[in-house]
Amino acid sequence: MVQLQILYTADDASILLSQRTWTPVAGLATNPAAPVNANKIDPDTATIFGEHHNANADGVFYELLFDAVEATGIGIRMVRDPTDPDVLDGGGYGNHLPVREVMLFSTKTKDN
Repeated sequence: MVQLQILYTADDASILLSQRTWTPVAGLATNPAAPVNANKIDPDTATIFGEHHNANADGVFYELLFDAVEATGIGIRMVRDPTDPDVLDGGGYGNHLPVREVMLFSTKTKDN
């Protein structure tokens, strides 16, 4: 299982990603029609605890929603649970989070 945190930055795009200030998004939630398989979602810290999505059992994707942000970057911080059996048996030291598609929507139009 992993812990995921959804972050954004509004720093100037000319600044290296590693040097930007990253802030948790507000209002993190999952779409009930395509829920994340996790132990808990904390909207205050934009953290998903115990994400254990299995594409074969749970479907190919899930949806995460959050409040609108003015951003120059969106990030996902991922931490693997050190007590995870896949880590303990030596078979899962790497972090693997396949991302098939990311869709970001804007509330702005070309006129505003």
